[in-house]
Amino acid sequence: MGKTRRVLRYGDYFFFMSWLSLITVLAAFGWSIGTGSYIDFEPMPPYLIAHGIVLTAWFIWFALQTTLVFVNRTSLHRQTGKIGVLIALAVLATTPAVTLNNPARLKGMGLDWESDMSEFPALGVEGTTMHDFVLMLLGGNFAALLLFGLFFAGAIYWRNRIDFHKRLMLLSSLMLLPPALARISHWPGLGGEDGTLVPAVFLLMLASLALYDLATTKRIHKVTVFGLALIVAVNLLAFAIAGSVFGQELARSLA
Repeated sequence: MGKTRRVLRYGDYFFFMSWLSLITVLAAFGWSIGTGSYIDFEPMPPYLIAHGIVLTAWFIWFALQTTLVFVNRTSLHRQTGKIGVLIALAVLATTPAVTLNNPARLKGMGLDWESDMSEFPALGVEGTTMHDFVLMLLGGNFAALLLFGLFFAGAIYWRNRIDFHKRLMLLSSLMLLPPALARISHWPGLGGEDGTLVPAVFLLMLASLALYDLATTKRIHKVTVFGLALIVAVNLLAFAIAGSVFGQELARSLA
């Protein structure tokens, strides 16, 4: 009997999203390295290299994990899940240095607190000062890192609840995508980091999970609802802290 043609399942959504995320990351940072765009140091500092390697490893691992499920190798998927814990810890360990060193890097480019970011065209940011840009980075990046950790911890805790696990894994990965989208926004004609590309694509990816729920179960899964609500709450709190006296003093001390 000949092989039966495999019919795509709704569950393949997670397979598709994981590979889309990986391709996005590779395209974003591969383009930056290949063109020399947005590279501020020669050579790049070790912490930045380590962060890039770890983040790429995360997206490769996540894509391979969903592929194992896609081809019904769930036993191997569970075994290699332990590798993801180590990579996630490495993400949590290496990411803060990138954010905390950003103010000093911008200062090193010749910018000052009241400088308009348009003075450094490679960033693709206009109409805001370095002061406001740094506060936005601190709030956004630490919110994303906290959410990544929370979603991944939840995915591990509920690893035997497949409906919980796969949604939390996807949400954790999506939290790491904005920097890659920001790099892509530098491509010709895409408007830079202060354009609409980054928030529009990021929100569309988040919305796709709710749409998947509606398509498969006729309702939005409670993990999706909770996850989206948590993203909003954590970001509001993070930006409030970043804009406070404490946040502004922290930003100045980092420079």
